[in-house]
Parts: sequence; C-alpha cells; structure tokens
Amino acid sequence: MKRIYSIVIFAVFVSVLYAHDGLHEITLPGGFTTSTGHTFHFYSESGSLNIGYSEAYIALTDRNGNAVSTDNFSVGNFYPLMDMGMHKHSTPVGKVEKVTIDGKQYYKTWFSFLMYTGQMGGTWALDFDYAIGGVNGKITGVAPQIDNYPETGGPYRWLESGVYYGEANKRHIISLVSPQSLTEGTQTVYAHINVVDDVLQPYLPLEDGSNFLIKATPFMRSMGHGSSSIDAPLAWDAAEGLYKGTLDFGMEGDWRINLKIYDAVADTLIAGADLDPQGDGSTAWWDVYITKDVTGIENVTSGGTVVYPTLSNGEITVASAAAATVKIIDFNGRTLASYHSDGNITVRPNVGNGLYLVAVESNGKLSTHKIIVRK
Repeated sequence: MKRIYSIVIFAVFVSVLYAHDGLHEITLPGGFTTSTGHTFHFYSESGSLNIGYSEAYIALTDRNGNAVSTDNFSVGNFYPLMDMGMHKHSTPVGKVEKVTIDGKQYYKTWFSFLMYTGQMGGTWALDFDYAIGGVNGKITGVAPQIDNYPETGGPYRWLESGVYYGEANKRHIISLVSPQSLTEGTQTVYAHINVVDDVLQPYLPLEDGSNFLIKATPFMRSMGHGSSSIDAPLAWDAAEGLYKGTLDFGMEGDWRINLKIYDAVADTLIAGADLDPQGDGSTAWWDVYITKDVTGIENVTSGGTVVYPTLSNGEITVASAAAATVKIIDFNGRTLASYHSDGNITVRPNVGNGLYLVAVESNGKLSTHKIIVRK
C-alpha cells in the first residue's frame, strides 16, 4: 500500500539567556497556586516562550516559599491549545524528565508552538496534571504569552506550512533543535518529529522514528553556494529518541537549510525539493543565522571600541577611547545588564550560554558587537 505523509516543517528555536540558576521565571497569567498552598513556577532560558521550540523548567514551592523536591511531586499531561474562535488546535509537546541545574531540581519539557499569541486573533491555554505527596490535581486556566520568532539580524523562517501529505490525513511536524546555537564549521544537529493524531490533542513525539530520514543541505543565498563538505542526514537515534546528523557551514551569516524528507524504508522522497541557484523554490526549508566559530582570542573592533573575547567564558572586556555606556542585549532586544565605563571595563554579566549583543555608546556614537558565551 502506498504511504502518504503529512509533514509541516518546523525549525526549533531555543533562546540563549540564563539568569536565575541559569533560568528566568516565566510570567504565566491564570494562577499556579493549588488548594494546598503550593505554587508552581515555570522557567525558561529567556524568561519567555516563543513560536518554535521552547524548553520549560518547572519547580514547586510550598506555602512558605520553600522548594519542594521533585521526588515529592510530579507534573505531566501538558495540554496546550490555541483558540481562534471558529478553530482550535494543539501543538507539539516533549517528554517530561527530571533535571538538576546548579543543585536545584526541576521537571523539564518542551513545546513547539505553531503560532504566536494574537496571530489570527488566537490565544493559548496551557493545562497540566500534577501530583503532590500522592494527591492528584489539575492546573487550568493558564494563558501563556507566546512571542513571534526572535530575529538576529534578518527575517528568519522557522515554520514551513506548505507541505501536505499524510496517511489517514496525519501530519508530522519536524523541529530543529537550537538553530541559533549553530556555528561556522561542521557540527552535530538534532531534530524531533511529532505526529498529529488529533488536532485538539497534544502532538506527541514519535516513539520510533526509524521510518524517516531527513536530508538537510545548507545553502548561503547571499553567496550563491552551499557547504564545501558532505553533510550526514539526520537519522533516528533510538537511544536519545530524536534525529541526529551533521551539517557544515562555510562561514558566518544567513543560511537556508534545504530539507528533503525520505521514507527510510522505501527510500522514497516524501517532501522537499532541491534548491534553485538562488536558494529559492524549495517546498521545505529552514532559515538560520550562523555565528562565527571563534577561538576566544579574537577582538571585535568598531569605531575605536574593542570588545573581547568574542568567545567568552562569561567575562567580557570593553575598551573605548572615552567614557561609555555598555549594555548587554539579547536577541529579543531586551537589555540584560548596563554598565558605565571610564574607557576600559571588564564585566561578568549574569547570563548563560548563547549569542548576545554588546552595545557601546561613546561620544554620541553607538556600536554593536556580537559575542558568544560558553561557560
């Protein structure tokens, strides 16, 4: 029997910012306090959730504000639902696991939100089940704000919705993990695939994805060429429960990743096509910004201002010819830290691994410098 698939291509964005134990608390209207006085707290790397892949970390405090061990409570059955009035749909969700960050315990999961709040007039709701000390309950009425895709210098396409195939009208949504953490050169890349069994129920990840193979070819549209090396397709890794492959990017800048999805058993093309010479015409692709894979000793210089190292363990030095205001900014445009410099300053902002802008204003002139923090 001929197989037909329904695939929506969905690039995952993971934000790059850490603060509270490496995390920022998310403001989620609707209430997280239970009848027992316990309060759930949600965190993410940026303090927000956005269209695309968003990891969420869940902690619990008692009525006195004391942390509750993950051994004494559990969360599960996350149920996100977009309500657009005449139409409703859910979105991909990940598995729930226990993690420890800086000695503190969390439950971790992820969502791949297909739309942002307000798009087509829609609003999100997020319900979930919990158990505290053997007492079961449910949190309802949470209304998360889901932001549009962040941009790092240009409009990036994270969602491909023009590919429709499917056995029994089932769609599959493919999520690329951490596009903004990709750097110049060859590296391992990961992806998840979630299946849509019912548009009103959470789209769960495949338990066995060995039937799919994802061939991804990077193409730099501005330069009119692709990668110089051979890329390894993203194949199912049963041990990790996701797809893993390698991609090569020849330089820093904007790249389009052309996608072709195959039935790995029949070796037939399910979705996607080759790019034309300008990188257009494909039916499935991701657009990402690739950062330079710096050595950690390279300086970024602009207008007499030097910011170094570009690959930092958390410490950043700014040298300017005159007094300056220095700001650390994430790619949502938020100022994370601000300093005054008399001309030379070394700072250690409370941020986590990722890509940031350092904005330096001196003598009425503003310069911006990209840095990567890797602790």
